[in-house]
Amino acid sequence: GTTGPTGPAGPTGPTGPLGTAGGDLDGTYPNPTVDGLQGRPLDATAPTTNQVLTWDGTKWTPSSAASGWLLTGNAGTVVTTNFLGTTDNVELAIRTNNVERIRVKTNGNVGIGVANPQRGLSVQNGMNIDNIESHGGLSLGANALRFGNGSTSLVGISSNRSSAAQANYLGLDFWTNNTRSIAINSDNRVGIGVATPTALYWTEITPSNGTANNGLLSTTSGGTIGVFGRAVVTTQTLTTPVAAPGNSFIGQYGVVGKSGGAGIYGLAVADASATTDHAGGVFFVSDASESGTLVNASVAAYLGGTAYKIIGSGTVNTIVNDENGMGRIMGCPETPEILFQDYGRGKLVNGKAHISIDPILTRNIFVDEKHPMKVFVQLRGDCKGVYVTNESATGFDVIELQGGTSNVEFSWSITANRADEDLGNGIISQYQDNRFKVYGHQHQYIPHKENTEKK
Repeated sequence: GTTGPTGPAGPTGPTGPLGTAGGDLDGTYPNPTVDGLQGRPLDATAPTTNQVLTWDGTKWTPSSAASGWLLTGNAGTVVTTNFLGTTDNVELAIRTNNVERIRVKTNGNVGIGVANPQRGLSVQNGMNIDNIESHGGLSLGANALRFGNGSTSLVGISSNRSSAAQANYLGLDFWTNNTRSIAINSDNRVGIGVATPTALYWTEITPSNGTANNGLLSTTSGGTIGVFGRAVVTTQTLTTPVAAPGNSFIGQYGVVGKSGGAGIYGLAVADASATTDHAGGVFFVSDASESGTLVNASVAAYLGGTAYKIIGSGTVNTIVNDENGMGRIMGCPETPEILFQDYGRGKLVNGKAHISIDPILTRNIFVDEKHPMKVFVQLRGDCKGVYVTNESATGFDVIELQGGTSNVEFSWSITANRADEDLGNGIISQYQDNRFKVYGHQHQYIPHKENTEKK
């Protein structure tokens, strides 16, 4: 509708202040300006967007909001000047849902879920680290990382679980695919695939999907020893085991192998040089000071151009039982040369006999003027005597003396130098010319001091 008529005018209000303004105001009324807050001067500089008034010690002045931490973040901060924390000797707490989650002690220790951290970083309920990428990897110093409630005497990576009901609770376990792969117990015994190792190092790997696995594979590059086994025990005069070479006493067994196949498998890889020594196994017994060797043996050895099953000091023996079941030692004859022998029987027919040597033996002996075959004949009946002639690698003749025509039996034995053998790949094992061959190789026999003095 139409606007109605104007009502009567109200009473006139009071007259505002006039004259010069005072207090925190400057200028004159009716339009004074603010030049202070609570009696303190105000900077005349005009503020910009998002600036606030701050007291600089002499006046209120506009400044950036960076002097306070905003919910949406800050810009233009200086790391050496601006910080989140305290300037007095008071700890810092960070909360979520009004529950303290992080505590920073005045000494710098940080606790996540721990109100009184005793280490540089203490984390409750575990810690999960994913996707670490660092050229230097993860380096841990002494007392750097521990599990459970390990005591202060532990260093490096340590574990000390709080309950004895937990398996290996004083030890350290490494798990893969929800399986304990490595266990180190409180006796410093290490098990790979074994939860409670009773040996110092115990490896037990169960094949999966029919795949064969090696229990222990050791490779050395540039060194001389792949696996070194040493057993140290005390004696009546040595009450503390000394592990340093040259001062220790060797115990019962350095290395023990047990298998359905080979207990210990040794493999040495030969090169093309006939002067290089190789052995599948080398064994020594030293004196107490380890400065002299009492006996040594190389097994499956290629030394100085000759292949040996076993070579070493001492004697070659076997053990037989007597009538009481007591073991008795028998020794083997040994010669300055490498020889093959064979035995047999023959018979003179009208004073003559030809003996043919087994062709397998023929191809493995070497007979010439320098390497004559030795033939020994034992008559088993009466005749004028016999002599041997026409010896070769294939056979020999036995002839009765003085043109005799006897028909008697005899036993014979032959001894011949073993022929050199082609081992393949251009490697020859030298046998036929070996006579008191000098032994001086990498697997050196060190004469016992007493033996040296007798020479």
